[in-house]
Amino acid sequence: TIRYLISSGCGVLIFLKATDSLIWGPGDVIGIEIATVRNPDGSENEELSAYRMGLYYCFSGLGVFLGPTLANFFSSATRPISLQRSCLVAILITVTGWIMAAHAPNYTYFLLSQWWSGIGYGTLWAYSSLMLQLMIDSAMLGRVLSMEYFFYVVAEMITSSATGPLYDKGLTTQE
Repeated sequence: TIRYLISSGCGVLIFLKATDSLIWGPGDVIGIEIATVRNPDGSENEELSAYRMGLYYCFSGLGVFLGPTLANFFSSATRPISLQRSCLVAILITVTGWIMAAHAPNYTYFLLSQWWSGIGYGTLWAYSSLMLQLMIDSAMLGRVLSMEYFFYVVAEMITSSATGPLYDKGLTTQE
């Protein structure tokens, strides 16, 4: 499988989801913490936290749905270059969404940044798989898709696992 990916000319595509998961892995850890509301005594306000958590995933999910839907107007499976451009734009959208989140003055702005990032996540997720399906020989497709998912899971696991302890040690701007 590795030899095939190197010789196919499109083997690097298996790293697209892993690249984006470098952002959305820690993003969930940070998003959950931002959604958590503390009472004056320091305990968690579970009812308000649950509500805000639902909003966080709702806004992200709406973006994930909207991204590929909108990208369909600009991309076509008959023009793989348009799919590649959509994936690059999706990465830029994801990054700008998290830059917006880093500067969010309030929770509403943070939710809008997650909606924007979700547009990038959803587009990259759908289109990176579509590109592989179009460009990889059918005899190798199952193995290539499993490698793509493997790299995605490993990248998200590493970044998520690092983010929690770093947050706990106070390596954030929010206290």
